Amino acid sequence: MLDEVGDSALFSACRHDDLPASFPRSETGFDKTYKLQVQQKPYDTLDLVVEQESLVRISIHSTNPKNQVKAFLYEDSKAKEAIAWSSGGRTASSLIQSVKASRRAYRIKLEYESLDEDDACPLYTLRVILKPVRDVLNENLKCFGKPMPSASYSIKTDNFASSGEYAFGSDFIKSVTDHSKESIEYDIIIEWPNADPEAEYYLDVETRSDALAGRITFTLLYEDSGKSLRLLGRS
Repeated sequence: MLDEVGDSALFSACRHDDLPASFPRSETGFDKTYKLQVQQKPYDTLDLVVEQESLVRISIHSTNPKNQVKAFLYEDSKAKEAIAWSSGGRTASSLIQSVKASRRAYRIKLEYESLDEDDACPLYTLRVILKPVRDVLNENLKCFGKPMPSASYSIKTDNFASSGEYAFGSDFIKSVTDHSKESIEYDIIIEWPNADPEAEYYLDVETRSDALAGRITFTLLYEDSGKSLRLLGRS
């Protein structure tokens, strides 16, 4: 007998977590990650109890762009309009929302927008973080005078490495914020005048940022012979 998404023998080997009905009550918050199965039904719901003013972040990641899941956050189980919803690319999206303490549980709705029925293991990763605003301010959002990343790097040898701890200050964020967009951009120019056009190079760019304070992605562009920027890759 075939499963809804393919050979049942293949699907049985596709390990995943069970979706909880609710999250544990916690005065200090939590950080939970689940590997879940994309469903054919319209949506699933789960409850979130908030005991003090907090920030909640819901992140969704799917390795298959045909398996689309979107998260919606409601003030309670009877609310008709969502107060926040996830946004992002085809394989990753997230939402960040401040929530007040409430006797009624907030409702998270996971809406299954599309399912690749040829995918024998249609999984996605759900991460939910809840942390009191007081703790976020004390632990995560203080920069302590850290510099911004360099606006340019000059590579003079085949082997090059650079690392550091940086921060985007409030003055920079205010200067570039466009309220019509949900993100800000920062350009870094890589100058590599002696690169061999016939050689192959490995470029690795990594970052680690606070999961509640923001999410950073990279887009790598190159300048063609006509001085136009072309996409080379993205994170």
